[in-house]
Amino acid sequence: MARNISPQLRANFSFRIGMKLMSQNESKKILDRIRAEKLTSSGQLVYERGEKLIKGHQPYLDYTYLSSICEYIGSQRGYPSHYLLPEYRFAENPPILFDPKDRDQFFEEAARLVVIYQQGSTSLIQRKLKLGYNRSGRIIDQLEAAGIIGPFEGSKPREVLFPDEYALEQYLEKLAANNNLEYTPPNIYNNSKKIINTPIEPELSMKKIDDLKREPIYTENKPIVSKKNKGKVFVFLLIVVVILAFFYWMGKQ
Repeated sequence: MARNISPQLRANFSFRIGMKLMSQNESKKILDRIRAEKLTSSGQLVYERGEKLIKGHQPYLDYTYLSSICEYIGSQRGYPSHYLLPEYRFAENPPILFDPKDRDQFFEEAARLVVIYQQGSTSLIQRKLKLGYNRSGRIIDQLEAAGIIGPFEGSKPREVLFPDEYALEQYLEKLAANNNLEYTPPNIYNNSKKIINTPIEPELSMKKIDDLKREPIYTENKPIVSKKNKGKVFVFLLIVVVILAFFYWMGKQ
C-alpha cells in the first residue's frame, strides 16, 4: 500500500512499477507522477524508462485461480520432518600429487635451502638458485607434496617440517631408495652449482695476520732469516772468531 512506502524506502529502488492504484496521490508516492490510477485491474502496469512512462501488461490471475493453486498445494502428502539435502564439503587444501621420478633437478638443493633458512618461500629459491618464478613455484609445490614444507597459509610463511639438515638428508636418502632414484649427497657439486651448505672459512683477524707474518717461513727445511736477525748473527760470528784467535795466540806462547 502507498502509505507504507516512505521517501527513504523509495530512494533505494532504481526501477519502480505501478499497477492499479486508487488515487493520484498514491501514484505520485510510487512513481513520482500520475497515471497509475487510470489503469484497469486486468494486469495493466506502468514503469519508467528514462523520462518516459511506458505502459505494459502482465498475465492476469484472478482470485479463483489463485485459490485453486493453494488448495492443490495444501492437499499434497505431508511429512513429519523436512527433507535433508546432503552436504558437500570443500577441501580447504586439496592434496597435491607428487611423483618423485618427475621432480625438478634442483629439488634436493631447494629442500636443503629451505631447511637451512627455515623459510619456505618462492622468492628465496629464486634468489639463491637463480631460477624463474614459475619454476620456483613448481618446486615449492613439489616440496609441499613431499612433506618438507607445510601448506599455503595466506600472508604467513610456509612452515618447514624438518628442524635440521641431518633429518632432511635421512628423508631424502630414504625417498630416493624407495623410488629407485639416485641420491646426491650434499658434498658433491651438482650442475656446476655449489651446494647450499658449503663451509665458509672464518676470516682472520688483523692481530692473527701480524703474528703469522712474524713467524719464520721454512722452505726445503732451510730457515729463511729475517733482516732483523742478520745483525745478531754477524756479531755472534765475530765474537767466535775473536775467541778462536785468542786461543790460537795463547797456544803459540
